[in-house]
Amino acid sequence: MKPEQLFLEVVRSSQDLPTDVRAHADEARGIRESSFDETYIEFLDEQIRLSPRGLDWTAILRRRRDALRSFCHLPHVDGHIRTGRFDTWVKIDPKTRAVIYWEQLEDDPVA
Repeated sequence: MKPEQLFLEVVRSSQDLPTDVRAHADEARGIRESSFDETYIEFLDEQIRLSPRGLDWTAILRRRRDALRSFCHLPHVDGHIRTGRFDTWVKIDPKTRAVIYWEQLEDDPVA
């Protein structure tokens, strides 16, 4: 199954995702197959330690690191779905066809 098709099917059916994200799955962008290694987790650890963007951002990075740590070297499919002023990043395990991580951030209107 193509990454785009897998992403759309899983997002649409995932009860873990907000309703508006599931409803806008067809508008997903940047869908790709990917993987990461320990260096990404090490990068997150360093950013958590330095806390350059404050406590709220550090909490997001901790949640991300804790959720993704066990997926080093494993393929996944990820993409972004914009809903209103929010961008939701979703990662899917193609083997289990499940959402392994998602985060929703408010877009910066100045950027």
